Amino acid sequence: MAHTAARYEIRTVRGAEADRALDLAESVWGQRPLNDAVLRALELAGSYVSVALDGSGRQVGMCLGIVGVHDDHLHLHSHLAAVDPAHRGGGIGRELKRHQRTWCLERGITTISWTFDPLIHANARFNLHHLGARGERYLVELYGVMEDEINRGDASDRLLIRWDLEDERTVAALDRPLPTPADVDHAEVALADDGGRPRRMDTDAPARLVATPADAVALRRDDPEAARAWRVAVRDTMLQAFTEGLEPVAVTADRHYLFTRPEDR
Repeated sequence: MAHTAARYEIRTVRGAEADRALDLAESVWGQRPLNDAVLRALELAGSYVSVALDGSGRQVGMCLGIVGVHDDHLHLHSHLAAVDPAHRGGGIGRELKRHQRTWCLERGITTISWTFDPLIHANARFNLHHLGARGERYLVELYGVMEDEINRGDASDRLLIRWDLEDERTVAALDRPLPTPADVDHAEVALADDGGRPRRMDTDAPARLVATPADAVALRRDDPEAARAWRVAVRDTMLQAFTEGLEPVAVTADRHYLFTRPEDR
């Protein structure tokens, strides 16, 4: 199966092409994300490996997903994605996700999950607004110590995302990015950005705002102490919100997650 975007062809691959997809991921992350033997096993099991090709046929994006069982139903866990830095902003990530969705629906799979660093607000906005996915759970130190160039020196906390492929929210988002819900007008700040440092606020409001740093990757490199403070503050604030039945549904223009109760939407 192949899907041609405006400037890129997206298609599934196997064998040597999948190996080159791992080469691309290694060049982006600074570390090979899995060895070739594991990749062969995933291929044999029928998992998903796709690439984005530019006009010359060069791989400029890749995505790997693992088929599993969740609540007695098949689902795909999208474990790894990478885009050549020279091609970022060209819509490759969105097209890879569209292709992944089509691949799943053709096989009767209606949900995809994946994780991402909650401090990276641009990724959060892409997941929640451009795809219509939902934040399902906060996972503390999911991967343990990570040594790749992007994550080295930081805790591997992640938000677990659930993408219901046939949900009205998903269909609407794929047509145009979802707006921030009106709940934001009544939300109270649970975590604020106070001059570049996090500051927690006491609130039990049913709609809450959780700030993120302006550039978590740069902060991790330039001010590790501040980066750790943000990690702990976001962790504690989000864990409390999830415990109280709230979920992240949007990211505002000023880098705040909006948490609301599912039944209030």
